[in-house]
Amino acid sequence: MNAILTIAALTVREAVRRRLVAAFVLISIVLVSVSSWGFYKLSHGTGFTSGETHAALPGALILFMFMFSFVVALSASAIASPAISGEIDSGGRCMMTVSHKTFVKLSAAIPSSSGSAPS
Repeated sequence: MNAILTIAALTVREAVRRRLVAAFVLISIVLVSVSSWGFYKLSHGTGFTSGETHAALPGALILFMFMFSFVVALSASAIASPAISGEIDSGGRCMMTVSHKTFVKLSAAIPSSSGSAPS
């Protein structure tokens, strides 16, 4: 358990050092403010009837959740990319195995131009 906390603390420290946390907090604040403005306009707007508002709010909520899932996915990929590139650069056995298996599957799935089966 102590090793997990150490790795988590080092990951957070590295994200703060690279200013990733500030960027994602800024993106989150922008998304929350634009979404809250949109929900306010949708629910308090004079151009909508109550039926239109009740029909549009669930769709807007789903869109809102997809926007935040994008922020989470973006932050996860941005934090993980240096670790993956470092693993590949150092000749890590795990990444080489994964990339080799993917290449073999792709080469077996795509027929060659000479018409012969891949070996």
